[in-house]
Amino acid sequence: MKLSPRAQKVQDALHQKGLYHLRVQELAASTRTAQEAADAVGCTVGQIVKSLVFRGAISNKPYLLLVSGANRVNTHLVEESLGEQLVKPDGDYVRSVTGFAIGGVPPVGHAQHLEALIDPDLLQHERIYAAAGTPFALFGLSPNELLALTKGRMPHNANDLAPTRNCLRGMYGLGVAYERQHIGGRWHSGNCCPVRSDSPLF
Repeated sequence: MKLSPRAQKVQDALHQKGLYHLRVQELAASTRTAQEAADAVGCTVGQIVKSLVFRGAISNKPYLLLVSGANRVNTHLVEESLGEQLVKPDGDYVRSVTGFAIGGVPPVGHAQHLEALIDPDLLQHERIYAAAGTPFALFGLSPNELLALTKGRMPHNANDLAPTRNCLRGMYGLGVAYERQHIGGRWHSGNCCPVRSDSPLF
């Protein structure tokens, strides 16, 4: 089945990255919201990648927050991690920097470079699903593939000085932090330290 132009643009971007095995799907059901996307592909809401675009108030640069569909963003903590306030842009801004309308913004194939921040909760799933250009298109991939595609990083606690010992999970509202290390092409977790769970980053 032939893809629509926007969905094909995402498929082409995946091919340009050498990920020929990742296939964009266009569905009859809407995938505009995380719940709709999860229902459409038969996965949990947590496996859906929400692509949220913000603008830096000082730098005016666009940021792409890739968030688990089960989580919400605490912009104040993200701002602390980035070092500047964030502004929620309108649809025209989102389209100008990504080339896509809200509801179909993919993590790849943008009109310009977007610094990407990734919710570590996405790393606990073997397979996740991201938007693919339209409110009816998505594609499945692994968390490691998302990291490779976006060159994204995970925000960390500004008080945490060790780069491989970031107390991330507590910032995401789970109450216990974990050590995240990328070893042998895979992410590994270990107990880190107890942290406050009442201010989730995502």
